[in-house]
Amino acid sequence: MKMRYSIFLLFYSTLIITNLTFSQKVVINGTSGEIEDYPKNPYYSGDTVFFKIKNANLLKYSYEMKVDKEIFLVKDYNVIGLKNEAVVNAADVTQFTDLINEKNILSLDGSNNDTNKDKSYIDKLNQILDDVNIRMNLLNSNIINLIIRFNNRYDEKIIPAIKNDNINWNEEYFDSCEVLNDDYTRELNNIYSIRDKILEFNVEWNKAKLDGALKDKTPIGFEEIEKKLNLSSNYILRIKAILDRWSFIKKTTTPVITQVLRIGQSPKRYIVSISWKKINEPKISDPTRYLFPQTMTEQKPENEELVKKITFEIEGHTKSYFNFNLGLAQYFFDHDNSYFFQPYITPDDSLKYKISKNNLQSQTKFFMSLGIYFLSFSSDGIKLFSGVDELETNSNIWNLMLMIGANISAPPKNFMLGLGLDHKAGFNLNLGIATYTATVLNADWQEGQVITPEIKSVIVNPPTNTSTEIGWFVSIGFRPQIFNFFKSLFGMNL
Repeated sequence: MKMRYSIFLLFYSTLIITNLTFSQKVVINGTSGEIEDYPKNPYYSGDTVFFKIKNANLLKYSYEMKVDKEIFLVKDYNVIGLKNEAVVNAADVTQFTDLINEKNILSLDGSNNDTNKDKSYIDKLNQILDDVNIRMNLLNSNIINLIIRFNNRYDEKIIPAIKNDNINWNEEYFDSCEVLNDDYTRELNNIYSIRDKILEFNVEWNKAKLDGALKDKTPIGFEEIEKKLNLSSNYILRIKAILDRWSFIKKTTTPVITQVLRIGQSPKRYIVSISWKKINEPKISDPTRYLFPQTMTEQKPENEELVKKITFEIEGHTKSYFNFNLGLAQYFFDHDNSYFFQPYITPDDSLKYKISKNNLQSQTKFFMSLGIYFLSFSSDGIKLFSGVDELETNSNIWNLMLMIGANISAPPKNFMLGLGLDHKAGFNLNLGIATYTATVLNADWQEGQVITPEIKSVIVNPPTNTSTEIGWFVSIGFRPQIFNFFKSLFGMNL
């Protein structure tokens, strides 16, 4: 029996824990902008909200989601080229084409008066250079071939059709793109192997120099080769990025963009907006304009055209069982006095002192307090310890709370305990008792008593006794919610 009871408790406690936070989805159609799924269940502190933009048209639009003023998601799969276009010089394009077609020969230049030591190094170095020259010539022809093959798929007739979804995205077309992508990868590996060979040459060259050989020899052609390798590898990487995006969109026929929002600890209305922005049409007269950042000069991007925008609210609810307040309190203390010797002149022109009282019975001070909700008034009746949800439209306007606080000073002098009526707008009215330090004269002294200057010289102030007494107070306190009230009242954007 005990075993069954323990299993039941474990299951029940697990059920409670797992239901403390929920995951809910808001689904938006990425083409039409229609909100297809918008849960009516309230969101509470700790809940996770998944925003899903399904059927996102990544060819035509970039999607931007804002929660309040913070940008959460920007997805831009611009399959054409760079989002922020730049201008490339015609001379730079010509220079690249010339470099690709130019036959570069690496060699050792110098006199023919080679020693036996020189010849042993020259044979090994020439063998490496011959290998590099063969690989470079093959790379040149392959790059030219790849440019032609890519340009056949990247022309002014096909690309606008792709962007407007007017083309049949057939398997054959994309299979050829994937084959082309593999060929680009192969040439990129060839570039890496050429660089390895150049590194091998440099090692042997430095070894010969340390050995005192090849004093009259100079390697030539390396700067041109290095420049061509840099441009070629950059070209391949940029083309592969475009082909990878095409492959992604082809494989993901109904792409989904997801963003997660976690509801915070305090009650809040989250203003969510999702914008569709048209991807700028690039000028595609020459694909090389997108491929070489080092030859580009920056140009300010044109503003993206806003196609559509939707806005909706997500309410993050929280059940509050207590609150913190700052405000003003009016205290009423019967024996909060101070005493002093007041000088005066008698009719016979002699100086005397009498004991006077300064009554501080009523005082206004700033205070801070903790309010604990314990009684709520609503159309459903009176509820005990039900908590307060400030975002519920039918929530209670007034709630009764227990108020515990103190005046703001270091150290606090007045500790407060009372009852308060808390309004939904963010303020509360309170009444209760407060402690204070009462001051009274010693038993042998009384108000109005007269002393001579000789006694006054010995006793600076009237002798008093202090004790902690209870007075009462009324106060008005304010919660942070009051700022939201003023925001809605005056239409301010705080």
